[in-house]
Amino acid sequence: DDIVTIDIDTDTIEKYDKEFDKATTLAEKGKTSEAKQLFKSLIEKNPSISEFHRNYGQLLEIEGKFEESRDSLIDALKWDPRNKYALLMMGNIYAKRFNDFETGKKFYNEVLSIDPNDYMALCSIGAVYANYGKFEEAEQYLNLSDSINNTYPNTYYGLGLIYKFRKDYLKAFDYAVKALRLSDSKAEINRVSGSLLMEISRLHAEENQNNEIYADFLNEISEKTGKEVKIEQDEKLSSPAKVEEAE
Repeated sequence: DDIVTIDIDTDTIEKYDKEFDKATTLAEKGKTSEAKQLFKSLIEKNPSISEFHRNYGQLLEIEGKFEESRDSLIDALKWDPRNKYALLMMGNIYAKRFNDFETGKKFYNEVLSIDPNDYMALCSIGAVYANYGKFEEAEQYLNLSDSINNTYPNTYYGLGLIYKFRKDYLKAFDYAVKALRLSDSKAEINRVSGSLLMEISRLHAEENQNNEIYADFLNEISEKTGKEVKIEQDEKLSSPAKVEEAE
């Protein structure tokens, strides 16, 4: 009688939601194998859910199975062509794993056409540009990401890398500090930000050790004593440094 009846299996949906949450939690805790089994089970029960395929593909990428990961992401996009995180991951796989930047860019452009204000996507795209040495473009994307959300640590880490490459170590250091402050102490971005800080500090010290660090101090001693000051390296010293007078 011109009536369409739609029955919704809410019990099954709730069950899938619980299993999905459990699988996601396992993945966040680094229990990749267990999470994979759950996502695989969810896909077998209901293969039409795009996010099941997308998460499964992400875990395959973590394991280094890039071809399989791509196939899973293709399945995700078959069911939802506007799944922007699946599109973003496809871009990353092509650009980072298959060294096909042009194909990767097509996926990135699709992501931004869906949501031009996705700061995580903008940051990821900026990072890929930086990996290819395209620092001007990378900085544009990262700055745009920062203008949308100024609390995302990955953006500052990316900017820190760019300024490290430019040998502007003080600015790079500031960005790395921001990344460290904003990141969870247990997160991977926290660890790499700390490593970046140490590397920047070392590079800055090496580049400036003959002038900025102690040049003023040496000049002061020389003026006060009227004597030439020499710096000598001695691995046998029991203290970090020692001052000796000729007399």
